[in-house]
Amino acid sequence: MLYGKPMIQRYEQVEIFTEAEYARRQALIRKIMEEEDVDLLLVLDAPQDAFDQWLTGQRLLGEIIVPKNAEITGVFLSETNPALSLLPQSETPDFRRYLYRQPGPIQAHGVRFRDPMDAQSFAAFIGRYTPRTIGLVHPEALRFSLREALKEQLPSAEWKDITVAASLRKSVKSPEEIAAIAIANRIHERVMLAMPQVLRQGRTVFNIQNEITWMLHAMGSGNTLVHHWIIMPGDQTAESDPGPSKVKYPGYTLKAGDRVMVLLESNGPGGHHVAIARHFTLGPVHETYRKIVDVAARSQAFAASMLRPGENLRHIADETRAFIERCGYVTCDQNFMHGLGLTYFEPYSLNHYSESLPLPENAFLHAHPIVRTFLTNETGRKYRYESFVLDTFLVRPEGGLRTTSLPHDILQIEP
Repeated sequence: MLYGKPMIQRYEQVEIFTEAEYARRQALIRKIMEEEDVDLLLVLDAPQDAFDQWLTGQRLLGEIIVPKNAEITGVFLSETNPALSLLPQSETPDFRRYLYRQPGPIQAHGVRFRDPMDAQSFAAFIGRYTPRTIGLVHPEALRFSLREALKEQLPSAEWKDITVAASLRKSVKSPEEIAAIAIANRIHERVMLAMPQVLRQGRTVFNIQNEITWMLHAMGSGNTLVHHWIIMPGDQTAESDPGPSKVKYPGYTLKAGDRVMVLLESNGPGGHHVAIARHFTLGPVHETYRKIVDVAARSQAFAASMLRPGENLRHIADETRAFIERCGYVTCDQNFMHGLGLTYFEPYSLNHYSESLPLPENAFLHAHPIVRTFLTNETGRKYRYESFVLDTFLVRPEGGLRTTSLPHDILQIEP
């Protein structure tokens, strides 16, 4: 890891994956092509789901062309520097052209890069490979002009959407990816351990958020997303409002007796995201608050125990709902389990086409079942009161492996 320079000031995350890891990913995508009987794969809108970073280690590619038996081509996005717009286009990229990249050579295992092409040139380029069947990832991003040019260039070619097949296999983590996830978790744990010094009486949510952002950047988080919230700051038994703290609570000033839930959902070198949330109080813990956080932690452990290969998230969610109700609380069908990867969301996920599919070993998910009840204030009005804890898990035969070691107990801070 590189210290002393916030990651956000760099174009790219620190590269920690080996050529062997990229060779594995490229072999996997070609195996999927073989299984789907596809001669050439065209990944459109390549930054979506981070297919560009996953296959090439590079971000900001518009398309990726994967022939069956030839080198992969990564096509840069079309954003150009207007002052350099008259530079001739060629198969050799001119890196002065792009607003988002400094001049310099770009290399990646098994990949060549080139400048964007108009529709006719793009179709002619693909026509060189004379594919019988073209597989598409993100076919909804296929521009009309490119579709027509491809049909003219390859009138007898068949088209096949293999987005789901590629996305599901991509969600299974390799040993190198699991090691990168461990680094991201250590960053998040270190930030969470600093919270007793950060959550102080008299500080505003705005200032706390800024300090957390700085810490995450300084320790190697960044790239696509630095995502964190101060959740439901205020009285420990007050109405629960999990609205985004950056929007609703920026000027809120912490006071003695308050509760604070800190939620971190960022990434580390390598780009993989993780998620963790813990509870704090400025002074003694109210018994009502302690009880609901305890049930939330037990509910998460119950759900995680079922994160095994062959299980599915819909069944886990239904069983977790019954567990919470046996504890005397209620819940909601929020998307409290979903995959995490180079982008914040990936299969397998609750409330998603993949929720009823069997989980594979080494898929990486977070879990935070919502535990809810209703309290009555001094005027007799009932209000919603809820809580959850959040961690990330790897699917294992023995059940979900929690990837952080921080306890779920509410941490009491001297106000």
